[in-house]
Order: sequence, then structure tokens, then C-alpha cells
Amino acid sequence: MAAKPYSAKKIIDIDKAKKARKPMKGRDIIVKALENEGVEVIFGYPGGASMEIHQALTLTKKIRHVLPRHEQGGGFAALPGSLGRVSQKAVSSVQPQPPGNGTKPAVSEAAPRPAPAPAVPAPPPQPAVQASRDVAGVLPEGTVKEQYAYAFGLLRQANYDRAEQALQEFVRLHPKESLASNARYWLGETYYVRAAYVQAAEIFLEGYQADPTGPKAPDSLLKLGMSLAGLDKKREACAAFEKLTKDFPDAAAGVKNTVNREKQKNGCS
Repeated sequence: MAAKPYSAKKIIDIDKAKKARKPMKGRDIIVKALENEGVEVIFGYPGGASMEIHQALTLTKKIRHVLPRHEQGGGFAALPGSLGRVSQKAVSSVQPQPPGNGTKPAVSEAAPRPAPAPAVPAPPPQPAVQASRDVAGVLPEGTVKEQYAYAFGLLRQANYDRAEQALQEFVRLHPKESLASNARYWLGETYYVRAAYVQAAEIFLEGYQADPTGPKAPDSLLKLGMSLAGLDKKREACAAFEKLTKDFPDAAAGVKNTVNREKQKNGCS
């Protein structure tokens, strides 16, 4: 006998079931537990074993489900220690604060920074490369180009955590070098590929502001818009895409094609 087609109406409404004291399915209990824990965003890729849970997630109004392009992308969705939880405060922090309110722009606060360490006697001055090895120990000794090649090589190996550290160190050591713009852009990519869109938006914005006419400026604006779109900030994303189109009419064909596709996908006018 042919199976009856699935009907969304048959899914038990979690709150109604609780009030009516009707038994809840396991999928509904899981979703309710996530709500009770304050989860607001969850990354997941549907599969045969988890399909029931994904169906239950369509009924909740408290949790936004983000579908990665593939299972590996879902694995990088959460930063270490965050357990996949993204607060609405973090999402909203991408919006800049109004000027004159005595606070720093919120976008600079999107990615949490470690608290400053207790004051200790300053060590004797050391050469720049040696200082970097003492603090982070990521970049090897060598020329600027050799250090950049090492950091970029980690990114090409998909070692995103290590690449993030190496690129951060490179930008800190060589902020005025010509390769600093490239390093900032690829640092943003280490966040974007892991769906850490708040941090990615921050870095791409910083990269564009640091070198608004440089070779990576169009790419930074493009990925800034795509990061904002990943946060469902479509109006802000469209603004970034429009600025890219207006300020860089001679951008590479690949950039133009991508921005046109993103504008259409996000309903930009």
C-alpha cells in the first residue's frame, strides 16, 4: 500500500501539546529543550536520521535554522566554545551605533576580545619577528613574503584556526606592508568559510577601511555584503553591494558576476 503523503498539519504544536497534556514526540522535545537553553540560531544539514528534527524546527518561532551548503560547512558553523549558539545581540551588533553616543562602533565589538592581562614589567625590546614568536609562535622567521606565504599556505590547507592566528599575527607585525590588505582579506575568509559571519563582517569592513582603494577593496566589499546577508541583514548587504558597483565599475568580471548574483538573491533594488 502506498504511503500517505506527509502533511505539515500533523506535526504536534509544542505549546498546544503541553497545554493539552498530550504526549510529545522526541523531535518536539529536542526543539523545546533548545528553546529553553536560549538557542536562537542553529546550523544543520538535513539527513534521513535527522529529518524529523528539521521538520519540527520549521514550527518554532524562537530558533532560526541556517542551512549550510554542505555537511563540512556545518562543521565549521560554530566557533570553538560557542556550541553553535549565536545570540541576537551578537547578530545585531553588526549594525553601527549612532554617532555621538559615547560608545565605539558596534561592529568593532562583534568579535569578543580577551580581557587585558594584569600589568607586568615590560620585557626588553625585541626584533619584530622574534616578538611575534614570543606572543603567538605561529609565523616562522623569515622575510615578509615568506611569512605571508606561510600564513596563506595554512589557509589553502583548510587549517582555518591556524591560518586565522597566522594572518592576525602578520597584520599586527606588518600593517603598512603591501601584503597587509591581502592578509586582512584572507583573515576574513577564515571566518566566512566557518560561517562566523559577525567576525567576518568586522574583518572585511576593517580591511576596506584600511585600504579603500587597494586591490582587495572590491573583494572586501563583496564579502562584507555576503557576510551581512548571512546574518539576514539584507538592507545592509545591499548597501555594500551598491557601493561596490558604484565605486568600482572596472572590478574584475568574477567580482561583477558574483555581486550581481548576490544582489538578485537578496532582492536588492
